Amino acid sequence: MKEVNKKIRHVNLRKFKKKEESNISGADFEMEVWLVSKYKGIPLVIQAKKAVERYDSYCNKLNYKPNNKRQIDTLIEYCQSYKKLPFYLFYIHV
Repeated sequence: MKEVNKKIRHVNLRKFKKKEESNISGADFEMEVWLVSKYKGIPLVIQAKKAVERYDSYCNKLNYKPNNKRQIDTLIEYCQSYKKLPFYLFYIHV
């Protein structure tokens, strides 16, 4: 892990407000990582979903529609418009 950290020059984080998340980005937050060796940023736009139970309904989470439009479609459109990479992150709390 120390070797990876040496290559990271800078990280920008931006958390989206609820209204931005449902109407504009479809994401919880945006993270841009700048690597020393590449001199180029890697813009990641991330929507995090909590998996409550072992066999949680992941498809329903991917098809979530806060405003009659699937959140995943909003995320993809936002990323295409700004040339960023969309990611879904599933996590559990133990």
